Amino acid sequence: AIQFANKFNIAITVKTTGHSFSGSSFGRDTLLIWMRNFQKFGQISNDFCDSCGKVHPASIKMGGGQTWREIYGRLAGTDYNILGALANVISSSGGWLMGAGLSPMSPNHGLGIDNVLRFDVVLPNGCLVTADACQNTDLFWALRGGGGGTFGVVVSTQYKLLPKNPFVFLIFNIVPGTPIEVVDSFIDLWVMKSPHLDQRWGGYWNTTLGTFIFEGSMEDADKTFLNDLRKWKNSIKPKYHENIIIQVQDGLDGISSASLALDGFWGFDSTAVSALTKNSGSWFVSRKWVVDDEKRARKFLKDIARSGKLVLSYIL
Repeated sequence: AIQFANKFNIAITVKTTGHSFSGSSFGRDTLLIWMRNFQKFGQISNDFCDSCGKVHPASIKMGGGQTWREIYGRLAGTDYNILGALANVISSSGGWLMGAGLSPMSPNHGLGIDNVLRFDVVLPNGCLVTADACQNTDLFWALRGGGGGTFGVVVSTQYKLLPKNPFVFLIFNIVPGTPIEVVDSFIDLWVMKSPHLDQRWGGYWNTTLGTFIFEGSMEDADKTFLNDLRKWKNSIKPKYHENIIIQVQDGLDGISSASLALDGFWGFDSTAVSALTKNSGSWFVSRKWVVDDEKRARKFLKDIARSGKLVLSYIL
């Protein structure tokens, strides 16, 4: 397909599931390479050896068109967990990973790109090559954060596995129509607590909605954040308590279970999300800035809340 596109000077777009808010998996007048039905893998290895000669104790081979749901299913019943996306319809080796790979487990285990051991990738000239820490190292560096499809088409990835630990899943929601004073009060709590959270906490949030996971016991989850969250809710006027949803589920055995819990809460049908006709972006706010200028951070978030715009943020 790539050689054909080169011959006739056709731009190429690469798509796995189409779960792309930026629309990067769609392009007008391009040749679309759809990876969804490409070769599937899922083999777990306890002795994968990279081209440096280094042996890695636990890893899995993921196909270029496989979703996290398929990878999570492969790990079910094993002693392994993996750093992946919370939404299981997202590609495991596509734009999520090559765009950095933000996971709710990232505060504790890094980004997705930190967990890649090897890429097998088809280059723009049509050649299939392997890139890792000691072979095609410039390509290995570029693929980890260069954006899906920028430097080639990844057909498989060798990816680290993690030990399985208990997980706690938290949905927090201030329902629409709640007075802005309640939202302001939560932001005050959040700015105070979020820079100092135990790194086992991670997730996605905006000014009124949060989806979090905690890698550890329910007891530790209570001590590190949940008790403070419940105490804050109790400080709000009782007539607004039904507007504040705090739903906690423990006894989960990994991010795959948290992903299923998310589907159950929202009633997802696990279909892919196509591109939206909207502008989107990612914002990283320095933890040091929040700590050093807490007053400005509170105003910043409160202004966003009043704007009515949905801004997804990330604990890191």
